[in-house]
Amino acid sequence: MSKTRNQTGATVLLATLSVGVAFGQDTTSLTRVATDLLERTRARIARMTRGLTKYTCLESVDRAYYVPPAQKIGRDTTEPPATCNGIRPGNTTGLMHAADDRLRLQVAVAGGTEIHSWPDSAAFDSRSVFQMVETGPISTGSFGLYLVDVFENPGTQFYFMGRGNDAGGEVFVYRFRVPLAASHSGVRAHGQARAENGWVTTAYGGSFDIYSATAELARLQFETDELPPSTEMCRARTTIDYHMILIGDGELLLPIRSELETVRANRDDDRVITTFSSCREYLAASSIRFDEDDSPQVNSEVDNVRPSPAPAVLPAGLPIALALTEPVGHLAAAGDRVYAKVIKDVRDPETHRVLVPSGAIAHGRITLMRHRFVPMPGFEVSMSFDKLEMNGTVSPLSLRLDRSKEKPRRENGLRAGRQEFSLPSDAEEGQVTVAFSAIRAIYAVPAHWESRWITR
Repeated sequence: MSKTRNQTGATVLLATLSVGVAFGQDTTSLTRVATDLLERTRARIARMTRGLTKYTCLESVDRAYYVPPAQKIGRDTTEPPATCNGIRPGNTTGLMHAADDRLRLQVAVAGGTEIHSWPDSAAFDSRSVFQMVETGPISTGSFGLYLVDVFENPGTQFYFMGRGNDAGGEVFVYRFRVPLAASHSGVRAHGQARAENGWVTTAYGGSFDIYSATAELARLQFETDELPPSTEMCRARTTIDYHMILIGDGELLLPIRSELETVRANRDDDRVITTFSSCREYLAASSIRFDEDDSPQVNSEVDNVRPSPAPAVLPAGLPIALALTEPVGHLAAAGDRVYAKVIKDVRDPETHRVLVPSGAIAHGRITLMRHRFVPMPGFEVSMSFDKLEMNGTVSPLSLRLDRSKEKPRRENGLRAGRQEFSLPSDAEEGQVTVAFSAIRAIYAVPAHWESRWITR
């Protein structure tokens, strides 16, 4: 789902139920209190969302996948095709927990949209997050733009429902509705529909809680209307818990926890838990750059250092053997940095001159961290390398796997044993995928694990 900035200055449409008498307060008085509280909250949210461009946070995303049990042999297959009628997200009763995966991203807001990069990059990526993360459910908006689309949207309809309490104190409970004509929320289509339309706009509605003492938003929950078949989903539901933090010279309404739930007609259910940490304010001299090269940029005049040597340019076809410098453990995520040491000199095939000395360091990232539970337990960890550090210089590096050195593997793509791995044949050319069986809950690709590559 994606959110974009829209017009402000919505007119509040407030409808009360018969709740005033239950709380010892007449309906008219309670309506005024609820209206005033909502307006104060909306004004506060508007101030903070306009300042979102000053901040960036680390976004950690944990995804869980649930599927129906495998169809039994001999089962009647004349059943009508599955439909979305009555299916809602969040009901995993009778489903199997098929897999988990994890990724981390840096998030900020620019130009009325959320932008992302891999952690520790020197620049935000020019691609959208949906291009960076090509598999599995992913959404934008939790960092702040959902607030814009709900609370600053002239078409949003608000309804006061009553009062209650949570761990933080008394809350006023509201419902809201964003009709299709006012919605800026979209779900990505698939197949031919994706090629033709890209995104399908959807109406949605839900509820939110506001602390009566502070006018702070406590929770926001909403669900899409039933989605068209082109999205390959029935519905999507998002729940966000908030808290206010002081950061830099301002305050930020930050999600504590955001949960996205999607469900399909066959009852496949995905859950995405997103948390935010390491938030910081941009310094006065900071700027957002869009650059595919995330190597450090040095200004020799400002920093009073000598320019670095020219980057190395390696010819194609050179074999490079790498060994991880540190283990990849069970808390790692896609997006995390990995480093590998060149374990043998790489020489020019004609002059025999050393082009890459042993001990040079390849910089890379984890591109997949997945734990599978069915049909048999196992882990898949994918890594790619795109930088080479040697002689005080960091240079671009482009590699493909050397499959001539690949060890035989079992048909299921897994090897039992602590340090025996396989390279699945469907791994992308520019990355290595380590697959291994997993009996233990804690797992790791050990330090010094070797992979062999060829420059391209």
